[in-house]
Amino acid sequence: MFTITIVIPSLGRPSLDRLLRSIPRERHGGALTGENLSIAVIVAFDANAPEERVAHVRSNWPDVQIVRAVAPGVNCARNAGAESAIGEVIWFLDDDVEVRSSESLIAIRESFFRGDDGAVTAAGGNYVSDPDSSIAEDGYNSLCSLWRHASGDERGEFLLGGTLAVRNSWWKQAGGFDETIIYGGAESSFVARLRDLGAQPVYLSELDVVHRPAARGFESWMNLAYRQGAQKTKDRLKVPSASVRFARSIDFLAKQSPTKIRSLFVFGLPFLVASKTAQLFTKQRTSK
Repeated sequence: MFTITIVIPSLGRPSLDRLLRSIPRERHGGALTGENLSIAVIVAFDANAPEERVAHVRSNWPDVQIVRAVAPGVNCARNAGAESAIGEVIWFLDDDVEVRSSESLIAIRESFFRGDDGAVTAAGGNYVSDPDSSIAEDGYNSLCSLWRHASGDERGEFLLGGTLAVRNSWWKQAGGFDETIIYGGAESSFVARLRDLGAQPVYLSELDVVHRPAARGFESWMNLAYRQGAQKTKDRLKVPSASVRFARSIDFLAKQSPTKIRSLFVFGLPFLVASKTAQLFTKQRTSK
């Protein structure tokens, strides 16, 4: 039996219930019928998550294991959940995404369960928008997916934190997520360590997830962009050259619908300006 443990770091947002409902699993035993596949689900609550939300999950999802992080922060929660993970693969899912179908789990089993050197060590997908998403929400998802695609190279892909599957043994070898990173960048830092250890993370379309970012106004989106830009100056990721990233970006855009491209540019341009501005200011402060 091939076992996948799904680890969900959470502050207890209502979207967590949507995610739990979307995970294809039998209520009894956790196995997908006929697929020789066992699923364990762990919700790793942030240290600041309200106790009533913990009690809600405990009452309504009896087949879900609950752990509490000892300190606040998504990376502390991820590590706390992974410490309790069983089986061959850990699939990290943020609590604002939804699994699209059982094909995701089967793809993990097929990709990671190989008896040769071609076995996958880490894999992830893109963020897909709900049809009712706003231009900003769809633009943000597209921008995240564009970044993931453009930043990959012959050493493997960078992966998004909202849908990241890794072989349990490699998670331990990489030392888990960096808990000193409070906001942003921890997923890229973790994948960078995997790459340095010799892993070649891959993109699997079956691991695409529906992502519902929290609704926010323009000022809040720009604040998010600024914080992400400031964090990027600290990550020091080894991304490909500008020419490689440009070529991969064009390849990504060529596969998108006109509606997707419109939302990407309408939202992405001001978001990138705010992010780049933060990077410049942060570099100036640290160089003094």
